[in-house]
Amino acid sequence: MHSMSESQWLEHARKDRMPPMPAYVLQQMKTDDLKAIYAYVRSLGNQASPRRRMSRRAAR
Repeated sequence: MHSMSESQWLEHARKDRMPPMPAYVLQQMKTDDLKAIYAYVRSLGNQASPRRRMSRRAAR
């Protein structure tokens, strides 16, 4: 999503396909709601932080 413009995201969200959430949910969302999702995800930044592995001591 970070490589998409807002208009590309809106077009992508309304396509028939198998997204992470049911397509009908995205397709029925109002444009303002899709724009809000886009803005939120963009605000998170482009870097994913790696998961920290829990040590055996911490797991006890």
